[in-house]
Amino acid sequence: MNTIMLMLSLLFSMKATKTIEYYNFYNSLTYEEQLVLDSYDINNYEELFNLYSSLSNEENESYNHSTAFFGARNALEEEFGDEYDDYTWYMNIRRKTSNSSNAIPIEVCSDSFPTYIIQNALNVVDSASTYGGCGPIAMIGILDYFARYLDYDEIMENPNLNDNKLSLAVDVLRESKTYEIGWVNDKSTLMFPADYVSAFNNLMIKYGLEGVIFSSYMFKLLSGQQDEYWNKVVDSINGGFPVTLMVGIFSPKGDFDRHYSNIIGYEVWTGYHKVTGQKVVRKYLIARLNKYEATSIYYCNADILNDGMVALITYDILYDHFERIYAADFQEEFVNQNGGGQYYFDERYDEVNTVCGDVLYTRRLRTSYIENKYLVLSPNRDNAGIAYLDIAFTHHIGQITFDAALWSAKEGIQNESFEVQYSDDGIIWKTISTVDLNRMTIVKENPDTFTILLPKNVARIRFIAKKINPSGDRNKGRIIIDNIRIKYFI
Repeated sequence: MNTIMLMLSLLFSMKATKTIEYYNFYNSLTYEEQLVLDSYDINNYEELFNLYSSLSNEENESYNHSTAFFGARNALEEEFGDEYDDYTWYMNIRRKTSNSSNAIPIEVCSDSFPTYIIQNALNVVDSASTYGGCGPIAMIGILDYFARYLDYDEIMENPNLNDNKLSLAVDVLRESKTYEIGWVNDKSTLMFPADYVSAFNNLMIKYGLEGVIFSSYMFKLLSGQQDEYWNKVVDSINGGFPVTLMVGIFSPKGDFDRHYSNIIGYEVWTGYHKVTGQKVVRKYLIARLNKYEATSIYYCNADILNDGMVALITYDILYDHFERIYAADFQEEFVNQNGGGQYYFDERYDEVNTVCGDVLYTRRLRTSYIENKYLVLSPNRDNAGIAYLDIAFTHHIGQITFDAALWSAKEGIQNESFEVQYSDDGIIWKTISTVDLNRMTIVKENPDTFTILLPKNVARIRFIAKKINPSGDRNKGRIIIDNIRIKYFI
């Protein structure tokens, strides 16, 4: 049974074996949380449980927000029951790490990282745990993500080799501080979030990645942090980084409670009552549970973030250099001989010096600087069908954030695509992100913002728009790009 803080609930039972004293838990809290307990004169687990019970929000008790669903619609149907069809439902936002990195973390304990490898690792480290613990297993999924998709081979040289997987599992299990709780035949493995983060960051030191990849956590003993936690999830996912969610004993019984899971995305849905027009909004987390020996992803209501005894563990790459590229940086090179904008039908090459001092080696097709203000791609015209801006840097780049918008609502974007790609040689291009043009703003002065998380050691990217069956004698399908922010290591 995968649990996080089952220890506390077991201590409330006459049959529980007391394996961890209250002061150990107290000392794992932040100073501010300790002050909260001190203000209520809490000295043991039972008093803590009674305090939580008195402060908990008991609304919506009939709906279990710890339950895992295969999609948001299934969750809505469960929550609203017979009233589900009384509403018209719209998905407002869906974001996954794959929108930024073209990848989501694997499901550990599936074919990608089989359970038997973890069992073999347990034998190597002579662990008391029968399964490793959901905390260390979640950490394996995160480390695999950095190695498999972001090319941090310091963590795992080849994620497809079982020997490499075994080495990673052994490292994680050896470094992880866990506790065994419960009865002999019904034991669970407990890991505190502070110990999780300590283990992760120690492994970064071991792999020579100290100061490169870093983990931190937020833990709230009492309920009431949903907005703060939700915003943290959104920021991380939008940046291409998964988030590890730890849920303790104060959540309803379900698939997500008493467990560590890896959040890989989120969705926001709005429903309008067909008669009254009443508006309801529901937010969902998308996660890997790492316990069903399957490849599925699961949804739960984001209300779980409001529960007490919930932690978020976040990850970041600590780039040490930052630069901007503005549309105006291309004003001298991306024009015709008369200084005006022109979408050439043949590839053009230019060396561009940015205002921040970077040197860009560019190739472009159907891309121009127009109206003394805008950098624009235009693939939709007779004898066209493709537009791109290819940029080679003099250094590796790690994370890219850029602003983009459609030129107008009449660009004919049906059957048009917009992607960000990267290449090692300028011949083979790999798509890192596909942007949904149907959701892109048409307000040029208030563009959308996109973040791309690249594999390590990339130095060449391309913004590319393609139009199937281009037509017309006017430049259409236009996409504006500006304010490109680059993070990288010197």
